[in-house]
Amino acid sequence: MNTQQLKGKFVKLIKGSREDGWGFFLFRVDQQNGTMAIYCKGNVPELFQDYEIEVQESGRYKNNYLLVSLKPIIIEKKVDWATYFAKNIPHVGVLSGKKIADAFGKDVFQLIRDESNKDKLTSVMTELQYKAFIAFYNENKTTVDNITGGSNEKQNNLTWFYANNMSLLLDKLEKKHNTKDIDFVNYYKSNDPYELYVVNKIVELDEIDKFALEIGWDTNSISRFKAYLEFAFEDLENNNSTIILRKQIIDVVKGYFDIDLIKMEEYIDFLIKEKFLIQNIDDINNKYLSRMSTYKKEHYIASRLNAIQNKVSSLVLTSEKEKNLEPLSKEQRKAYDDFLTSNISLIIGGPGTGKTFLIQHIYKTLKLNDLKSEVDFAILAPTGRAATNVTTKIKHRVRTIHSFLQISKTTGQVSAERMEDLKDIKALVVDEFSMVDVNIFEKLLLCCPQLEKLIIIGDSKQLPAIGPGDLLNEIALSDNFPVNRLETFYRSESETIYNHFKNISEMQIPVFKPGEVDHKIYNNETLNNEISDLYKTTSSLHGLDDIILLAPTYKGENGLITLNNLIQQKINPKGKKVYAQKRFGVDVEYRIGDKVMQLENRLNDDICNGDIGYISDATFDASNKEQAKNIIVTFKRGEDWQKSITYDRSEFMKEITLSYGTTVHKFQGSEIPVVIFLVHPKHQIMLYKKLLYTATSRAIKNLIIVSPEGTNYSYITMQSGVFEKEILTNFKSLIKWG
Repeated sequence: MNTQQLKGKFVKLIKGSREDGWGFFLFRVDQQNGTMAIYCKGNVPELFQDYEIEVQESGRYKNNYLLVSLKPIIIEKKVDWATYFAKNIPHVGVLSGKKIADAFGKDVFQLIRDESNKDKLTSVMTELQYKAFIAFYNENKTTVDNITGGSNEKQNNLTWFYANNMSLLLDKLEKKHNTKDIDFVNYYKSNDPYELYVVNKIVELDEIDKFALEIGWDTNSISRFKAYLEFAFEDLENNNSTIILRKQIIDVVKGYFDIDLIKMEEYIDFLIKEKFLIQNIDDINNKYLSRMSTYKKEHYIASRLNAIQNKVSSLVLTSEKEKNLEPLSKEQRKAYDDFLTSNISLIIGGPGTGKTFLIQHIYKTLKLNDLKSEVDFAILAPTGRAATNVTTKIKHRVRTIHSFLQISKTTGQVSAERMEDLKDIKALVVDEFSMVDVNIFEKLLLCCPQLEKLIIIGDSKQLPAIGPGDLLNEIALSDNFPVNRLETFYRSESETIYNHFKNISEMQIPVFKPGEVDHKIYNNETLNNEISDLYKTTSSLHGLDDIILLAPTYKGENGLITLNNLIQQKINPKGKKVYAQKRFGVDVEYRIGDKVMQLENRLNDDICNGDIGYISDATFDASNKEQAKNIIVTFKRGEDWQKSITYDRSEFMKEITLSYGTTVHKFQGSEIPVVIFLVHPKHQIMLYKKLLYTATSRAIKNLIIVSPEGTNYSYITMQSGVFEKEILTNFKSLIKWG
């Protein structure tokens, strides 16, 4: 296909963003009227910068183009350097300015950056003038670079990274090194680029791998092997085990390398010797590996918890009045007393057993003792949904752990300012602890060095975190801390729901009762339509806020992408369309009135991953009536809190999804009056016991199981233990034995 070479500026971004790695732009060619539409991927230009570009026609859309390559045009301003030096550099006059300009011109600013050029420079200028040039450049670097076009290193970087479609990586390298004056290609030929992924976590593996191979790193180098090993461990640790079979790791990594098994074994042995990996061998000679970085986190958590528990605490709490404690049951009272007397205590129980009721009494006791929220104590939960659930009930703001630490992702760095704010925290209450992994818990403990009291609350039968560790179960089983298990169920109006998920946990035949726990079976050909009709009928009775569809996955013919689309057509067919995108290859539309979920933490807006809201409004450009320029989503927490957030297209695309239905993992920690739960034989490998238990225990008033004809639901629930995975961690022995 023919290409064109053009010079000009990108003058408008229609879709995408530089951060997303793609964009749809309008480009104005120099000395021409009008603009042309260009799709850019990888190299995403900045607006109003001069570029030399190569484009080709899009095969799909008339008058649209695809960017083939682009290169920033560095425009040097014409400067009378003799006059500039005389006017701006102390101790430089007209004659000496001309002499320096004749000898070096603008290159003087490049030369003074390297001390080895001092003799060359002082052969033309005095020592005093030499020092004055250095001082002037250091104080006016940005201005000088704008005039001269920047250093040779900067220009080399722009040329190389744009030519190789890696401009976003260049941004990250400049931020990491806090300068544009390093020739990154030459620098990383002799410095390991893979450390940017393995150690610094500032780049994705695929982008640094592309860069490293392009500048000459060996495909089978130990540095590359180490990086892919890190990638494999991160992925496998999401399934909770921190101890992985050595053979399993090799099977994952070997697809990326053209080396034999013996060489791989040598590499692993070398990384064990270098203390990047730890190896354990069991009684039958199976070899297991752990990352040293994860082991250190597990060790820190275990050591810290045991140290807190064994320390004589200065935090002595006065109890609530006896009259106020009378509503507590015997098992709840025991848990409350342990909270008072033990530095660390655990409260474990299923839905409806009074965990939140106890949190309310714990909160009142902390306030009674003049402890200030987020100065002396904090009540936390791992997700926005879980935090909202408790906030609504106890009438006190419960924060997510991420929000408390002021990080948007677990891999984020807690700021020094925030660590200073949290240094005097003495007591923490963490609800839904089964969802807390090693990575985030280590960060939390590191940020609270004066912690003296920790109350861990959760349901050990629920799904574990998506991340390393099985902390709740392993802390409870260590016998180092008092554990109170709440067994009594207090929701008399939904006792059948309780018995249903209790039987699943005990691998007994689940029970049903019309109107409380229903099982609806539909023809497989019409299943999706039947589910969407059921959703519409049920939501008209209970309200859209009080119903959710749960399923194990978004993907596939009976996945949530397809089901959300069908429910939208039944619930909100006439809502104004504001945005469209593909998710897992399926077209998805968003309309005003749609129920949606936030997928990322927005710390500055106090909106959390998992929060559910509704599209309430949108604004459009005159040139684009199909895709809104800005979309407004309104979130609610209980009756007293509401907030509207404005998203641009790029933010909306990344952060929002339809949420008439969601996955069981996403809804964990929440409860709602009505749950429709899809149990399909296609999903059986995902329908392990903890997922079934978690899904069925989200309903307060009505649990509706839906399945295609031929599904033996009782058999699936009773066989669900077969799919339970064994979790192997270092923490289990570390917390028990120290």
